Amino acid sequence: MTTFVDEDDDENRPRTLSNLQVLGYIGRHWMREPVRFTLACLLVVAGAACDLSIPWATKGLMDAVSNPAHIAARAWQSWAILSGLYLTFYMVRSSTFRLMNGFYSRIMGRIVKEGFQRVQSFSTDWHSSNFAGATVRRVSRAMWGYDSAADALLLMLAPTLIVMTGLAISMSVRWPIAGLFVAAIVVSFAIYNVVLSVRYIRPANPTWPRTLWTPASARPWPTPSGPIPWSRASAPRPARKCVSRAPSMPGAWP
Repeated sequence: MTTFVDEDDDENRPRTLSNLQVLGYIGRHWMREPVRFTLACLLVVAGAACDLSIPWATKGLMDAVSNPAHIAARAWQSWAILSGLYLTFYMVRSSTFRLMNGFYSRIMGRIVKEGFQRVQSFSTDWHSSNFAGATVRRVSRAMWGYDSAADALLLMLAPTLIVMTGLAISMSVRWPIAGLFVAAIVVSFAIYNVVLSVRYIRPANPTWPRTLWTPASARPWPTPSGPIPWSRASAPRPARKCVSRAPSMPGAWP
């Protein structure tokens, strides 16, 4: 019986690169296309600016509607500003995703190409002592890992930081104590997430149940009482009866 062993899931296997080295690797790929990267950053900042401006536009519309003077022109002007901000925000976000699709695709293709180019430069002894499937899996993991990390940095973390910082500053202008309180909560929450990810989630990740990722060929057979729940193994299909039609077919193979 063959046992499935994945060296990439070994919790005793030391990490080759640190988080800063991984971020530096991603940043170098970004800097190889500075124009597109700068344009993407500008679109992200513009989207965050629209997100910060929407509450102020909403306040202007509410003030115009609730004004006892009932000035229709001012109300329509406030409504047009709010609608224009929503439209601009939608167009900026759509343009960001369209730009990121091509930007990510080229970088992911470059990661795979350069990764296999480097693997092919290794010695014959290295290739004879390493499984080809495991090497392909590691390169593909690097490609999809970049996709997840880049989305988290550019499309999730960066806009969130800009919006939260802008909200804290805008609140500090009108209510200094409330703004400082919001800033302290944001910083504390960010530090808490980083510490939790580094100190708890990463060390616990290798010991996460691997049965969900175990291939079907390595899972145990179902017991007489039924399949094991955590193995996702289905019951064996009944044997099919094969009826030979060779005697009734003229010219059939013997």
